[in-house]
Amino acid sequence: MPTVNQLTTEQLENEAIFPKVANLVGELAATEQISRALAMAEQMKIALSRLKNTGSPALKKYQRLQALLWWTAFPALTEEDAAQTTKTGLLIALLGGLDAEEKIQARLFTSPLPNRTEVVKNIRAALEQNNEEIGGQKISDWLVLYNQFQDFTRRNNLSASDFLNQSQAAQQLNAEQRIYLKMIFGIYDRNLLAAPIFDQEDTEVAWQRLLRENQTDTTRVLPAKPTTPMAPAPARKKNPSGNQDKYRELVAPGDLKNKYKIEPPARQSLPKEPVKQEETVINPLNVVDLREK
Repeated sequence: MPTVNQLTTEQLENEAIFPKVANLVGELAATEQISRALAMAEQMKIALSRLKNTGSPALKKYQRLQALLWWTAFPALTEEDAAQTTKTGLLIALLGGLDAEEKIQARLFTSPLPNRTEVVKNIRAALEQNNEEIGGQKISDWLVLYNQFQDFTRRNNLSASDFLNQSQAAQQLNAEQRIYLKMIFGIYDRNLLAAPIFDQEDTEVAWQRLLRENQTDTTRVLPAKPTTPMAPAPARKKNPSGNQDKYRELVAPGDLKNKYKIEPPARQSLPKEPVKQEETVINPLNVVDLREK
């Protein structure tokens, strides 16, 4: 069975094959398998170049899948790929049900503290150049209007809602468009206008998320867990009566082995059940199953 880069142009354009590729992408996104998503994104590049050369109408469908793969692997992307993904695929990620804000936070959390300000700056600059459209207007233009509506130093948790309710430009948006624009404003305000400082609770949440991701992506190397000061252990209370051995039976060292010998429980053989075939199937190479089901 082939990987996506090994599919011919005719296969990529086949309406029966596209859902199979989409299901594989959805599996990687749902289980947050960063390394596999990154590998498939690189394979998708070759497929996209083939579709671009032929001017295929299937190109846009596969570009959406590519964006979902990039966002799944966002914490591990190069700076260039992270910027390009933020410029062209943020809305695709949100429409696809991915938590783009969580991915951005994971990227910041795994960045060394001295570099974090630069990482924030690069992602913010990319978002401010985003060319995806909401209500016929680019996200970059919505951010300009939002900044003109209220300066960042004066904004609070209600600022995005105030903009959507009071801005004349936002009155044309339907309910769904308003939701996604508000999500983008939240990502912008909470993560990209200053380098976030993760407190102990934020750090633990981010670390647990990395552990969950690593359960399904065993090829990933986790960063060292940040350490936080720990409270000293409580002092042990002394026994004022000095009779701590009152209820202990004194035993000679030579008698310990026989006196406290513990026999291991007898092992019982369990009946072997046949392993189901579907439980043994793994897909480490991201191959596309072209078989008819």
